[in-house]
Amino acid sequence: VMNILMQGVFVGIAWFNFLEPDVDAQTMRQDAFRWRRSSAHSLSEYDAVSRMSLAERVCTGDKSLHLSGVQMGLIEDIGKYLKPTKEGLETYFAGPVLCMVALICWYMMVGKEVSHALGLHRGLLAI
Repeated sequence: VMNILMQGVFVGIAWFNFLEPDVDAQTMRQDAFRWRRSSAHSLSEYDAVSRMSLAERVCTGDKSLHLSGVQMGLIEDIGKYLKPTKEGLETYFAGPVLCMVALICWYMMVGKEVSHALGLHRGLLAI
């Protein structure tokens, strides 16, 4: 009973929090493109001190930005999840691998429960 309750909580958390991605095709294509065309490469947003456009400052992770905090946060979150600059063993300890490990553990737990339920069913039918 406790296992079924925990699985229900796990499914509920996944369903209500992770079903719709924060970054989807519409965000990447339309919103990011509009930001690039309107602000990112605008001459008014060019920084004469660093000699970089707003887009370049966001992509390099410039912490002195006063604009485009959402884009900066999005780039940081994607980088933390994917870890594209890491090499060697550390590349295997990134977000996608953690997701796969969690899913495999959950599938194994569900498989074990199904196996126990089928065993109980076979036992009841033998009576």
